[in-house]
Amino acid sequence: MFATKLSKHIIGAPRASHRALSSLPKFQPDHEYLLDPSKREEIRANTARRRGRGDVDAVAEVAKELRGNPEDEYLGARLLHEASAMPNRTHPESASLTEPKVVRTKEFNRMGESLGKKPTVFEKLGGTRLKQFRSDGVKEICSERSYFLTDQLAELEQALIRYTLQRLVKEWDFEVVSVPDILNPAVIEACGMETQGERAQVFHLEVGKEHTASALSGTAEMAIGGMLSGRVIPPGRTLKVCAVSRCFRAETSQTKEERPIFRVTQFTKAEMFAVCDSDCSDEMLEHFLEVQTSLFSELGLAYQVIEMPPGELGAPAYRKYDIEALFPGRMAAGGPPYGEISSCSNCTDFQSRRLNIRNVLDESEKDSAAASSFCHTVNGTACAVPRTIMAICEQWQTSEGNVVIPEALVPHMGGARLIEPVPKAKRAATQLIKSPTYFVGRTVPDDEEVVKVKEDAASENQTVVDQMNRMKTP
Repeated sequence: MFATKLSKHIIGAPRASHRALSSLPKFQPDHEYLLDPSKREEIRANTARRRGRGDVDAVAEVAKELRGNPEDEYLGARLLHEASAMPNRTHPESASLTEPKVVRTKEFNRMGESLGKKPTVFEKLGGTRLKQFRSDGVKEICSERSYFLTDQLAELEQALIRYTLQRLVKEWDFEVVSVPDILNPAVIEACGMETQGERAQVFHLEVGKEHTASALSGTAEMAIGGMLSGRVIPPGRTLKVCAVSRCFRAETSQTKEERPIFRVTQFTKAEMFAVCDSDCSDEMLEHFLEVQTSLFSELGLAYQVIEMPPGELGAPAYRKYDIEALFPGRMAAGGPPYGEISSCSNCTDFQSRRLNIRNVLDESEKDSAAASSFCHTVNGTACAVPRTIMAICEQWQTSEGNVVIPEALVPHMGGARLIEPVPKAKRAATQLIKSPTYFVGRTVPDDEEVVKVKEDAASENQTVVDQMNRMKTP
C-alpha cells in the first residue's frame, strides 16, 4: 500500500526555471478552521498546551481588518505571519497527556551473565579503553561539541548506515535520495524549524547576494520537503523516501549525561519521509514506528517507546513518538537510564501548506473548489548514528572492556565480531598528543613489541565465543 516510486507518482511538477528557492510557494493557512468562531476556544486550549506558541485572537483581528481593506498588502503579510505562528492541531490521545507516556518496552536481558563489573560510560569505554574516540581538545579544531571516531568505531558508523539503508529499501520499499546540506532558510522554516531568534539552532553562512541557500540543514527532512515543494501527488499514491545526510545544529548543553556525543553540533543521520493522503497519515506514523523498532530490535538494543505530550511536540507535529535506548553505563554513573535515539512525527498538513504539496482528484473534478487538497507528511529518524553507537557500546560491552558487534552488523563490519582496543603500535596516531615533548626519548616499536601486541590481540579473541554465548538472549 505504501510503496510507489518517486519518478512515477509526482505529476504537474513546475519547470526548473520556476523552481528557484527564492520563490518558494506562499504559505496557505487553513483559514476555514482558524477563523471559525466555534473553534476559537479549542484553538486557544491547543495553543496553551503547546507552550503558548501563536495567538488565534491576533489572527482573527488581522483577518477582520483585511476584510475591510482587501488590497492592503501589509495586512495580508501580517495575516500570513500570525497564521504561520500557530502550531499544528494535536491528536486527541496526545492532548490529554501531561508527561511522556511509555507505550512499549523492549527489556534488557543479556548483560546479567556476561558483565561481571559495573558498566562503563561510552566516553571511557570508547576513549580510554578502546582508544577509538576523542572529544577532548577538539574545541580549537572544530567546535566544543564535536568528536573524532577512528578504527572500528569509525567503521561502525558506516556499517550502521549500510545496514539501515539496506533494510529500508529491501524490506520496506523506501526510495533513496541524496540531498544537499546547504538550504534556503525559507525551506527550513517551512518545515517547522526556526532559523532566527534565541531558540534557533540553525547555522548560517556568509554568502553573496546571488546565493539564496545560506543555512546548514538540521536534518534531511528539510531538503526532502524542499525537493517536493510545489508538487502534485495523485490521491491514493504514497511516497516513501529515505536519505542519509550530515545534520548541523547549534546545540548547547552542559548536562553531564548529554556528553560526549549524545548532543553534538554535527552528525550523520538516516531519515525517513513520507507524503500521503490525509486519511493515511495516522497509519503511516504507526508504520514508521514499526520500522524503527524493527531496526533497533535487530541490533539487540533495549529501548522504550514513549508518546510525547503537547508541550514536547514542537510546532509541526500532530502526534509524536520518541524511542529511548537504555544506557547502562550512564545509569551506573548516576545518570538517567534512558536517552532518545529516534523519533517519528505525523505533521498532517502543517508542512504541505507551507511547501504547497497537494494531491488532485480526477480530470472531471479539477475545476471544482474541492479539486485540490494538501497532502500529509510523516517523518522519522531511522538511525541517528552517534547515539546509536553509544547505545550499542554501552549495551554490548563485555567484562574485558570490549564491545560485541550485533549480529546484524557483522556482514557490514568485514566479518568482525568484536570491537577491541587499538594495538599499541597504532595508538600514537589516534591519541591526543598535547605537546611535542611527548616524543622525546621515544622510538618506533621494534618487531618484538609488535609481535607481543599481536599475541595479546589473539589471546583476547579466544574469549569472543564464550562472551557471545553468555550474552545470547534466552
